[in-house]
Amino acid sequence: MDISPAVIAVCNRFDADNDLVLEIVNAFVDLSSKWNLMRAALAGHLHLVQRLSRRYPNKFQHCCQEAMDSAAEFGHLDVVQWLHTNRHEGCSTDAMDMAACNGHLEIVQWLHENRTEGCTSNAIDFAAQYGHLKVVQWLHYHCKAQATHYAMDNAATYGHLEVIQWLHAHRVERCSQSALVNAINAGHEDVAKWLVIHCKSECVGKMGFVEYLARRGYWDVAALTAKHPYLQELVDADEIVLTDDDAREMHEREFLRLWNAAMRRGERTVLQ
Repeated sequence: MDISPAVIAVCNRFDADNDLVLEIVNAFVDLSSKWNLMRAALAGHLHLVQRLSRRYPNKFQHCCQEAMDSAAEFGHLDVVQWLHTNRHEGCSTDAMDMAACNGHLEIVQWLHENRTEGCTSNAIDFAAQYGHLKVVQWLHYHCKAQATHYAMDNAATYGHLEVIQWLHAHRVERCSQSALVNAINAGHEDVAKWLVIHCKSECVGKMGFVEYLARRGYWDVAALTAKHPYLQELVDADEIVLTDDDAREMHEREFLRLWNAAMRRGERTVLQ
């Protein structure tokens, strides 16, 4: 990056530890079109956010909301606070959602106490996905935040067993069949085994575990259970789930019963 001769002159003349250096250097900064309020906020450059906002008070209304969202997402609480105090555009629910996603609990708490936008189900879903258990717990107890099955599903993908256990004990969304397959695919054996023991009904699901596996490319169920013996319990439970279907689905259920039996034997014959 080229350095302006003016900046070099200032740095050579003053002690680099002097607070005055930043102020003087800022006076020579090229505020070209490559810098706007959102980019400065995203990078956490509070002094640049202040300078841009004061120099061009009417220029950045269209991106100021995104500026606070971005500052929250990347953990720049001082920027969030300054924008809240000195600008009127505010933020969106993305601010708390993305702060939660990245584990910035202090920002989540500040937004909850000082703003009214709140969050969406993405806050807990994202925080769980990336293993931020303290954020998940705080949102649960203080914001009454919503969530979806993606919280447990994606936590399983990334191997966050402690998060999964807490969600299972304290939330009602549970997981989908994807959670187990996600854990298997990612090599999280401890998560997969825990799900089989504690979330059997969710893992089997309405579709049936064997059919679900086949739709995900696991045609040879016998080979899969040989590699992961703990899955046999779900395979064996599949027929029990199927017999609970409504009578009008009996024809489909019979087809699935025959198809499941063939899959258990490792056959790939197409039933006619």
